[in-house]
Amino acid sequence: KESSITRYNNEFKRYFPEDEPICKIQVDLITESDLELFIKRAIIKHSLTRKTYAQLRTLLNGIFKYAKREKYTKISIGMFFNDLVLPESIFTRKKVLQDSRSPKRLLKIRNKARC
Repeated sequence: KESSITRYNNEFKRYFPEDEPICKIQVDLITESDLELFIKRAIIKHSLTRKTYAQLRTLLNGIFKYAKREKYTKISIGMFFNDLVLPESIFTRKKVLQDSRSPKRLLKIRNKARC
């Protein structure tokens, strides 16, 4: 889909600007330590939530699966992510406004306000 391609291109530009240190390393020289450091910095720099981190992970999966298939790297990205441990505290949490009233009660209140 065209919208998916546009989204992936925009995300790539966001996470991999020219001044990003990992972008200055040839893919065959990137280590798992480089990758872990990049991920942790990106999570903090971009205030990623678990959900937005999944988008970065999708990009990295595609990049490194291609690189491995073409023999540019020996990193198995699936194994890397399987072994990667990220503390929950590194992720940004979205603040959810909670109303103690039930959704049905809120609907009744809104309907009464319209009358």
